[in-house]
Amino acid sequence: MIGQQPVTHDMHVGYFYTWWRGDGLPDLEPFPELKIEQSHDVELLARLSDLPESTIQKRIDLGNRPYLAWIDESPAAYGWSAWEHMEIGELGVEIELPDGDHYLWDFRTLPDFRGRGIYPHMLQAIILAEKTIAKRFWIGHDLDNIASFKGIRKAGIPVIGEVWLRDGVPVCIGHEPRVRSEMAARLLSLPFEMR
Repeated sequence: MIGQQPVTHDMHVGYFYTWWRGDGLPDLEPFPELKIEQSHDVELLARLSDLPESTIQKRIDLGNRPYLAWIDESPAAYGWSAWEHMEIGELGVEIELPDGDHYLWDFRTLPDFRGRGIYPHMLQAIILAEKTIAKRFWIGHDLDNIASFKGIRKAGIPVIGEVWLRDGVPVCIGHEPRVRSEMAARLLSLPFEMR
């Protein structure tokens, strides 16, 4: 649970979640004016994310698929699905994803559109668009990112692990079901223990 910290660990830094093909998704409140689609508009993605176009293109070249959420004709949010290469700079993790594993990352809702529930809709839309080729989706967030915590849970993606720093070294603390949390630790190449 957010905010609870076992005394045997140095510092709780985040949560990790997974959705596997065959898992259910909850119904979200209808949002008829919202449209979510894959995009390769490098110029627009660069402008929305304040990143150079070369960075956006490199992400695409590395097997990342960008998605945009639109409300009417205005871009409202973006996010990425990694199919081949996964990087979590905060943990020093950089790996090639196994076939069938997708990593959802770098989501942002633009300021004028926050608080409207776009993020859970984006997560579900990406899962539904890619679930025929993906076996598993993974996503995580820093401990203090309450908006991500709420959005991921609302989308129906269950938490399966926590990341702690023990003497400066990241460790995966698993939740049930154990098989999923152990797989998360292997994916992240982190030491594993059950909660």
